[in-house]
Amino acid sequence: MATFFYLVHLLGAIVMGYYLLLPFMAGKLAALAGEARKGFASSVRAFNTFAQIVLLVQLLTGGYLMSLGDYSTLWMVATVVLILLIGAFSGMLGKPLKRVLQAADADGSDVKRIRLFSALTAVSFLLIVIIMFEPSWLG
Repeated sequence: MATFFYLVHLLGAIVMGYYLLLPFMAGKLAALAGEARKGFASSVRAFNTFAQIVLLVQLLTGGYLMSLGDYSTLWMVATVVLILLIGAFSGMLGKPLKRVLQAADADGSDVKRIRLFSALTAVSFLLIVIIMFEPSWLG
């Protein structure tokens, strides 16, 4: 059973690699205008929603796998905090994306927020990948 959860967790981590591409996609969004911007924002929003669902699966499978191992308290807290940060930043990304989809000409502040939250999400994801690589670094 643990092998199955490990496989699901690993596949989820691959899917969540989308968060590392997100800042580059947000930069592309700033260069587009009109219907092209709306179409691109719609795709980013759909992928973001899917990645948030995968994040929930990651939380559940990771919690199960964490219960099987012997990890330090600091590592467990850091992992949960980073998962929550990824969820929060990707969730905050939704409102400006929605505004870009609704407005014919979204103002620059929405695009700036999209860029900010996508960068914060990517940094959080990169940090969690680093501490997952070597749990002994945190205790």
